[in-house]
Amino acid sequence: MARIDVSVFRIMNGAKVYIQAIIDNASRYVLAWEVTQTYGGANTKALIEKALEVFSGTWTQLAQ
Repeated sequence: MARIDVSVFRIMNGAKVYIQAIIDNASRYVLAWEVTQTYGGANTKALIEKALEVFSGTWTQLAQ
């Protein structure tokens, strides 16, 4: 299992940035992360797809 964490930061010029991370619950390893200026479903979906591309073999092995 994995979880998605979203943190919001206000930077020095007053703008907000969003840091999204997908974290493996068992190992606490960060599977993928991204910093964006907007927050929404499209960004989250792209991040999930990125994590699946990189770690699909690892997750398949863990599921067995």
